[in-house]
Amino acid sequence: MKQLLIATSMVCLLLSCEKNDDNKNDPYKGYLYTSTNSSTGNGIIAMGRGSDGKLTELPGSPYATGSTGDAAEGDFDTQGALRIFGDYLLAVNAGNNPANGSISVFKINRGDGSLLQVDQNTSTAAIDNADSPGIRPASIAVKEIGGTSWIAVANQHSNPNFQMSPAVAFASVASSPLRNVAVFTLNKPNGLLEYKSIGATYMDGNNGRTNNYRL
Repeated sequence: MKQLLIATSMVCLLLSCEKNDDNKNDPYKGYLYTSTNSSTGNGIIAMGRGSDGKLTELPGSPYATGSTGDAAEGDFDTQGALRIFGDYLLAVNAGNNPANGSISVFKINRGDGSLLQVDQNTSTAAIDNADSPGIRPASIAVKEIGGTSWIAVANQHSNPNFQMSPAVAFASVASSPLRNVAVFTLNKPNGLLEYKSIGATYMDGNNGRTNNYRL
């Protein structure tokens, strides 16, 4: 195992959960998770938090999502790229552009902090993610309403930015219905996402065209 010292702030990608004290052999007080957002293969780094605050990467980490991040497109300082909802960790995979991005769901073992990916399509041999459905999913919001677990995924689409010095422009604002907010429900017993609707579309990066919807 490798000890990690977190020297920079990664609030947007860092989540923690408390441990289940039934596992007396586990030396950690809780667990933290962050995303690599790698354009060559996204992964979830899992860390144990000691009583002194020291973070240690857990065995088996990073956990591959089976899809790609989008670090190649520059900044990824969005809020909610990872969400813990009950015993599940949800993560966006912002890559594969211009094809749709995806959402990965992992079951959290609160005894030792390990993750087990939930297959979102059991009809295939591979472990599948859920389609976003949109380009560059960047944020996840969750809410329990009347016993239903609602998931909203914000698909950012293009990410115009400047990189390097002298500055070089990357990407441009494009008109597309794939810049949207997609609505799902989460089946808590089995961790399966069910797509419900597109709650809102934003046809360009400056003005939104919103469809009426209610959670």
